[in-house]
Amino acid sequence: MTTRDHGGSAATDGPLPTPTPAAPQTVVRTEPLGGVPLAAAAIAGTVPPGWYPECPRDPRAWTARIERVRAESGKHGWLDALWPAIEAEGPAATRLRRAATQGVVVTTGQQPGLFGGPVYTWTKAIGVLALANALEQATGVPVAPVFWAATDDTDFAEASTTWVSARGGVQALTATPAAAPGAVLAGAPLGDLTAALSGLMTASGSAPYAHVLDAVRAAYTHDSTSQRPTTAGSAFVTLLRRVLGPLGIAVIDASHAAVRRRAYPTLVHALQREGVVASALAARNREIAEHGYTPQVSDVAALTLVFEWSGVGSKDGGTDTSLDEGPAPIGATKTRVPRARASEAAGRAPAGTLSGNVLLRPVVERSILPTVAYLAGPGELAYFAQTSAVADALELPQPLALPRWSCTLIEPATAALMARYGLTEGDLRDARRYIGDALPRLDRFGTGPAQEDAAYIARRVGLN
Repeated sequence: MTTRDHGGSAATDGPLPTPTPAAPQTVVRTEPLGGVPLAAAAIAGTVPPGWYPECPRDPRAWTARIERVRAESGKHGWLDALWPAIEAEGPAATRLRRAATQGVVVTTGQQPGLFGGPVYTWTKAIGVLALANALEQATGVPVAPVFWAATDDTDFAEASTTWVSARGGVQALTATPAAAPGAVLAGAPLGDLTAALSGLMTASGSAPYAHVLDAVRAAYTHDSTSQRPTTAGSAFVTLLRRVLGPLGIAVIDASHAAVRRRAYPTLVHALQREGVVASALAARNREIAEHGYTPQVSDVAALTLVFEWSGVGSKDGGTDTSLDEGPAPIGATKTRVPRARASEAAGRAPAGTLSGNVLLRPVVERSILPTVAYLAGPGELAYFAQTSAVADALELPQPLALPRWSCTLIEPATAALMARYGLTEGDLRDARRYIGDALPRLDRFGTGPAQEDAAYIARRVGLN
């Protein structure tokens, strides 16, 4: 007797080969997005009219919004102007070029975090890719996903530390500070990362996606041939491009001169209308409070929503264009423009020396990109209720924010241990339930290794 293999050739009788067990997979559980009450109300659609633009509910409505965004933007050549800040390759470049000529983009973003930062940096990216794919399939219009890397942020303390689960509990990995206070992250050098990188590699163990760890090493190890030091912003952008680019997601460096130049007219406009903006924002904040919510971003009445940069665009009292043609210079800083100086700053600030605060940023993004929607976290969703008032005051389109994907990830090793002891995700949902229910169930296996396994499971699912 003979059999045929899949190619049609004869195969000799004999015992069938033992199937190779499938590699264990990470368990992914989608869950509701948490956050402050205002974010929950925005998702539920129970906020007053005008706080958020209407969200399309079917392909026809999405097609209409896409056509409207394309008509409003009219930005033929926007990609050429912003290309130095994007520099996409492969699938990311292909999608972006198609969208630039025939379609739109959907975006998400995050400020830099050491080694990529929190897990939601990556779930945001995957979510915006899924959104782009769904919209393109539903409407037939090219849609490119874009990740806005907020390298113009100045919180070095946050950007220089990340946390990993390691033996003994959660471990903080921190870069040695090497930047002056107030430096934008794109120009904030990272110090010695030897210990932090070693801690990450140890905690990762035999990670199933070793190429991502290789990308981390490449991004956060200084290139000896480069005269420019590795900064919190540049390493973050490099890592994102290495990991997300092959998936088709482009990454835009928000602090790059190409972005600052493109955003300049909108920022000058915001300075010129600072009084109207301040009044509209104060009124919206009162509305938010009257409806029982708290404004996500506190109002600073004496300051505009625009930052003025130092260390870019000028040198020794003159103009040095070389300082304003690429990434933010090392040591560049920024400060909020006082309302009392808004008119002066609008008239004299050179192109490339302004940027917007968190409430103005979505409006600026919408002014330089044909963005049909932004995928937001809960804090972002909350402050978009204030951003819409800013957009109205500037007589510009309100940006549309949608909730980002939220999930719990259970790694294969953790899932195997949970299966061994008959634990469910519900058993480990919160610390009290874990201590009161799951731990006694582990006691029947004795102490020692079982107790160590219990502690390991708790750490890996966040019960540290």
